[in-house]
Amino acid sequence: MSASDEVNPLLLSGGDIHRASLEEVLEGLETSSEGMKTEVVRKKRTTCGDNTVPPPLSAPAWLCCLLPCLLRTKSMEQYKECVPQSAQVKRNGRPWVNMEATGILPGDIVKVSKDERVAADLRVIEAKGSCSFDTAAVTGRHEPQLCNPALPSKDYLQSPNMAFCGYLCISGECTGVVVATGADTVMGKLVSKAAWPPKGY
Repeated sequence: MSASDEVNPLLLSGGDIHRASLEEVLEGLETSSEGMKTEVVRKKRTTCGDNTVPPPLSAPAWLCCLLPCLLRTKSMEQYKECVPQSAQVKRNGRPWVNMEATGILPGDIVKVSKDERVAADLRVIEAKGSCSFDTAAVTGRHEPQLCNPALPSKDYLQSPNMAFCGYLCISGECTGVVVATGADTVMGKLVSKAAWPPKGY
């Protein structure tokens, strides 16, 4: 296994990605703080699926048409609230671009500002303005968590240098590198285990 494989969050599925150095994380994801290069984006598009968190109620589209009440259950309403449709992304060192959240790839550099939801699991690179998150979409607790890029903790889910899909930014802003998308996010794994929404959310 190569050094980059050892820190690649796609292989670790969380693991120690919050405790690895930022340089190792960026290298493992073939990116930089300026965003992925076009050739890397093209390559990842062929190997990574859409950044789509599976819904808590999975049903064929035709069934949802016949039974629209499925889309109005509490869990589905919460799901729609938690999964943003777009995100600010930087690639090739260019200015921030607003793009569909489904197109985000591991290694993308994403900015999250106040009142915005996190669109994928992030390792935080920089935080401004006392950035903090409401983590209830993952933890079930509406207690603010202060974001700190330089402060990992033993617990992956409570690490201040991580921001997970569904988190709501309640102050400041941060930039981070995407370490997991879609079904590989913490929220996606909770859904797959029928453990989402979390109790208390």
